[in-house]
Amino acid sequence: MKNLKSGMIVKHNNQLGKLTRGAEKKLYFVPAKYYVQSWEDLTVITEENVQDTTHDEKVEFLKNDFTWGDVIKTYTVGEYVIFEYIDGYDLEHEKVKNIRFHALINYQTVSISYHSLDSCLIGTIAYKFDGANSQAAGYFEKMIGMKGAN
Repeated sequence: MKNLKSGMIVKHNNQLGKLTRGAEKKLYFVPAKYYVQSWEDLTVITEENVQDTTHDEKVEFLKNDFTWGDVIKTYTVGEYVIFEYIDGYDLEHEKVKNIRFHALINYQTVSISYHSLDSCLIGTIAYKFDGANSQAAGYFEKMIGMKGAN
């Protein structure tokens, strides 16, 4: 495995984790949902002590590391991975749980969640081609008469 960089999902000692750049520009292995308190607690990663991961392993890691809610279904379309999840509570509606959709492009989050799968797909494609502040998704949804956009 060559060209290791921060953000890559890899396997170390049969455990899935993400690489992060830390002290002295070294790459460290961080397991899912691990809060880094000290760089000394982490393993320094080199090409010799890490293995590549499959698509399914990357999705498994991302699902286990997901902090926005409880993932109930995963959709994969090419470079897009979408998690259907239950978020916390909606205090306005007396603590009723909500279904949301959260996308990743090439295993990197777009940091936006949507109320429907359709909106998530449209918004993620707009994000990919037009950036985080794109208004294209909203315009497209209005053009096709989509109700309850976002």
